[in-house]
Amino acid sequence: MTPRSSSSEGPMSDLKVDRNAKTLRELTLEKLREAIVQAYFRPGARLWNARSATSSA
Repeated sequence: MTPRSSSSEGPMSDLKVDRNAKTLRELTLEKLREAIVQAYFRPGARLWNARSATSSA
């Protein structure tokens, strides 16, 4: 049995993975930058890492 392709690029073009999704790290960085620019955090405010805060207990 031969796989069908609706594309003119060949039979494997339907299996191509398009990586547009952002990683959790990239999403977090965007949110932090946005919050800093919008003055959500006060100047000099300490931004702590939740993972290190829970692992040190």
